[in-house]
Amino acid sequence: MNRRKFLGVSAAGTVTFFAGDMLLEAQRLEVTHHAMVIGTSSGKTVSMVQISDLHLQGFGRHEEHIVHATNNPRPDFIVLTGDSIDNRAKLGVLMEFMSHLDSSVPMFAILGNWEYWSGVDLNVLSTVYSRYNCQLLVNKSAKFNVRGSSIRLAGFDDYIGGHRSRAALEDVSPVDGEILLAHCPQHRDVVADRISPMISGHTHGGQINLGAFVNYAPSGSGHYLKGWYKKERLYVSRGLGTSRVPLRLNSVPELVRFDLLL
Repeated sequence: MNRRKFLGVSAAGTVTFFAGDMLLEAQRLEVTHHAMVIGTSSGKTVSMVQISDLHLQGFGRHEEHIVHATNNPRPDFIVLTGDSIDNRAKLGVLMEFMSHLDSSVPMFAILGNWEYWSGVDLNVLSTVYSRYNCQLLVNKSAKFNVRGSSIRLAGFDDYIGGHRSRAALEDVSPVDGEILLAHCPQHRDVVADRISPMISGHTHGGQINLGAFVNYAPSGSGHYLKGWYKKERLYVSRGLGTSRVPLRLNSVPELVRFDLLL
């Protein structure tokens, strides 16, 4: 084997190895745990799970792991922060996924850019969510009680695909705690005057990261990529699915569990 052929075979082997590794990483799951102050330190704590960027294509082992990790231990409520599907033909897959979640747990969802780009009928999507005890929040808020404490979720429309509005902030009635929900983390800059914490997704943590050299973030990310930005009171989930290519590198899918301090 001459040198050129040897180098070609070696390069092909390296690409195959990395592609296989990236396929495997896309099917992994990391459950992260965080504390978030959402009230005035009454001493009460409630639990919340954030599901983000599912990009559902089917219901297989990866989705089964997500469901099990969401349901166990049982949270007080669940939020889905956009891009649950990226193809309107996958509404049935979303229904299957939702049917495996604990329907006795209150759930709330917002829209991502892919719900818009997929052309899915948003009224139908809202109906699907409501069938499984999940309320779709599009530029509106929802107030509910958990263990004797009142919580308000302000759900924004998607930053790049939807209609930007502050309507979700119009309810200023007293509550014990408030959380802002926005798919794109750049939305934090638009409502920087609101001190309540925000949770987002959208970035996939870069999805494919080659060290410090490639940390791609899509439009709507701003200067946020993943994890905590405590000065901005923002948490950005790496999400659970993939977009455009079914690969991840140095960005393991993330299910987020929060202990909310009221």
